[in-house]
Amino acid sequence: MEKVEKAKLDFDFQNDSLYVRPAERKYRSSIQEDRNFIIDLDEDGKIDGIEILNISKILRVPKAFLKDISSGGVKIDANKDMIRIEIYLNCLVRNKEKATTLIMREGNPDPENIMPSQLNLATA
Repeated sequence: MEKVEKAKLDFDFQNDSLYVRPAERKYRSSIQEDRNFIIDLDEDGKIDGIEILNISKILRVPKAFLKDISSGGVKIDANKDMIRIEIYLNCLVRNKEKATTLIMREGNPDPENIMPSQLNLATA
């Protein structure tokens, strides 16, 4: 069974960015994999969190959809060949729960900075 850590999730409406990271980990540095994904690393070089810029455009939903996130999860798998990111969000839209999912694969991560790791986060 995979370990799931409690996470802090923050959507910045003005900047259209989503930030997710574990509630209790020590941040060391960040790597910007492309223009929309910033990966945070902990002291051991393992993935500690993620910031996604232009999130509403990536998910193809209105920014208002992301304004009231009720719950969600992030699963990140990294190895020397690839980073796989799965994001699940449940949002309240007109008092009804709506769901959206993003699965992204990024090839050729920086192997010197990102250690093979898994990060499973959940918000409630």
